[in-house]
Amino acid sequence: MPFLKCYFSDNLYKTPFVLALTFVLSACQSLPEDSATHSHQAALQASLSEKTSWQEPPLTGHATHLNELIDDEGLNTLLLQAIKANPDLQQVLLTLKIRAAQLNQVDSSLLPTLEASFKANNDGNQSPYYTGGLTVSWEADLWSQIADESQATAKAFSSQQALYQASLDSLIAEIMSAWLAVIAQSRALKVEEERVSVLAKNESLLLNRYKNGNGDLEGLDGARSSLASAKESVEEYREDLAIKQRNLMRLLGYNKIEEIQMPTEYPEVLVPLAQLPEQTLARRPDLMSAFYDIEQADLEVQVAYKDLLPSLSLTASLTDVASSPSNALFASPVWYLLGQLTLPLFQQGELELAIDVARYEAAQSYQIYRAALLDAVFEVENAIAQEKSLELRQHYLEEALMAERNNLAQYQKNFKSGSVDIVDLLSVQQDVFNLIASLDNLIYLRLDNRISLGLALGLSGKLPDDTDHLSPQLTGASK
Repeated sequence: MPFLKCYFSDNLYKTPFVLALTFVLSACQSLPEDSATHSHQAALQASLSEKTSWQEPPLTGHATHLNELIDDEGLNTLLLQAIKANPDLQQVLLTLKIRAAQLNQVDSSLLPTLEASFKANNDGNQSPYYTGGLTVSWEADLWSQIADESQATAKAFSSQQALYQASLDSLIAEIMSAWLAVIAQSRALKVEEERVSVLAKNESLLLNRYKNGNGDLEGLDGARSSLASAKESVEEYREDLAIKQRNLMRLLGYNKIEEIQMPTEYPEVLVPLAQLPEQTLARRPDLMSAFYDIEQADLEVQVAYKDLLPSLSLTASLTDVASSPSNALFASPVWYLLGQLTLPLFQQGELELAIDVARYEAAQSYQIYRAALLDAVFEVENAIAQEKSLELRQHYLEEALMAERNNLAQYQKNFKSGSVDIVDLLSVQQDVFNLIASLDNLIYLRLDNRISLGLALGLSGKLPDDTDHLSPQLTGASK
């Protein structure tokens, strides 16, 4: 029969055990109370922010996801390509997978470990012999310290998962804004090209009149100057358009610029509603990530305190020595059962400093959450106020453009009759084109602001069905 030897029971009632028990009791008194955690304070602050009453902007529709603000098939195709190819988003996804692997790694530390060994000995002076062994080790989680570490890692995974959603939402918003910017720049270029076309006709008209002796050189030079300046603006607008196209291609993850079919008219962009359950600040992934960071930090404080407590590890080993490999573990094995109680005695200062560091980091994560929450509130307020301001500005510009077009028609009529100078006519024409460009740019700013509002309110980007595998499911973060 195997030989059984247990060191733990032999020393159970000796003085070191009593001393260890005394330290255990004293250390337990220093453990923090759960009611004082920063996550509790953050949850309270978040609930207060939910009572914020937003002043609704004018409504044009309802969307439950960020990419539903614009209904365009071509844009949806671009978004699908970007989700698969954007390198920045893929980096965040890989970090999320690393967190998932770390979570499984910590969970495995709760299970016993089994090691096998085999050794052959032959020194030449005696017959060879073989040593085999099996060792089972297990650390008892007396104070739930390992469980706390596992939960902290689960919170880190949840934080990274929320960060991935935040990165996805930001990417979708960036692509939508870049897509709108290309449309806006194309329209602005078209306005400048129309300006050049009108100025070229004016120059031709004045040149013919000058040749016929009905015009002066001053008016002709002024027309030529305006035309040259407009041509320079066209070249600038073309390069700006190319830059915006390249920026869009970068977001899509392409290595080279390819032609993208873009609409010539502005699409309808819905105004996000500020009081929907899908759009509360608590659903913003960046705030969710910051909140998980607080919970992780609180758990790490608990772990730091529990480092002061003793640890209990059990080891069972089976060893045997035989003259043949086949009998190394099955002839007459000897079993050992060892119990080890470890208590830190001469590193109390280091452990207490580690506790201070963990507490400061938890306090810091709480302040980071507060800052993110304040930023979120002001982002929503600014975007709503901007929507109203841009609406009024657009209304006033439309009135101004209508009046200036009527004024231009009158100037053209008077110019044909000879009662208005060409310089005055050119000035009015320039004013009309400037108002057209300003109004078009204002419409773009208003549409783009609605995307910012949706992002600020917490509208999430909806993954297409064939990209669901890109977002790992939450396997252990609910602990």
